Amino acid sequence: LNKGTLVYCDEDGDHESPFFDCEFRNQFFGFTAENQEWYDRRFDIFRSDKPDWANGWLSAEPLLGPIDLHLGYIAPEDLPFKWIVVGCESGSHRRPCKIEWVEDIVDQAMSRDIPVFVKNPLNPDLELWTGTLERLSLAGLRRIALVHRGFSIPGHSRYRNEPEWNLILQMRSMHPEIPILCDPSHMGGDSRHVPELSRISLDMGYDGLMVEVHPDPSSALSDSRQQLSPDQFRSMLSTLSLRNCD
Repeated sequence: LNKGTLVYCDEDGDHESPFFDCEFRNQFFGFTAENQEWYDRRFDIFRSDKPDWANGWLSAEPLLGPIDLHLGYIAPEDLPFKWIVVGCESGSHRRPCKIEWVEDIVDQAMSRDIPVFVKNPLNPDLELWTGTLERLSLAGLRRIALVHRGFSIPGHSRYRNEPEWNLILQMRSMHPEIPILCDPSHMGGDSRHVPELSRISLDMGYDGLMVEVHPDPSSALSDSRQQLSPDQFRSMLSTLSLRNCD
């Protein structure tokens, strides 16, 4: 797992290429697919737009239906994504996600030795998170990483989800071999908080960041408040430094 930044690119329809020239080559550009329809539509756009130097990843979150990744028809060297995030929808109006949909994607990922990212549950209970890890491990998954998006705790908070950094320190002590990324976009819920949360997580030794970037955040189809513009993203990267980067 190379320390780096992950950037969402999930617009559909008429679009400008989400990729921009940058000296950073440890960025991982991803697209979201909620079900088969959106996977098929966005997969072709993503594969055609992604420059050769860019690393790709897939976010099957929120997963709202089964997805055939068509990996059997793609040569290993032509796979447009190197990692997959799988997860259910959160929030009071969340839609159902069947465990067999998740398990099927994990099985497909294992067939090509593609790592799978597991986001923390919103309930601040480490047993729920470690239970998911154990379930995937028993299924045979060996390449896994964690994504910290914060926890939903009743009461006033300046962030959408409370970081609860102490829980991550406990998880790190329990599983030091598993990489952990921070998702400051979902954690903060507001683009103003993304640089601060990014700096804190990197100072704590996180292995990377998952950041939402949009060419025009105000017109984003979802979560517009938490997305950075490309210029804001560049500016933030110039202020960050990695700790314990071997």
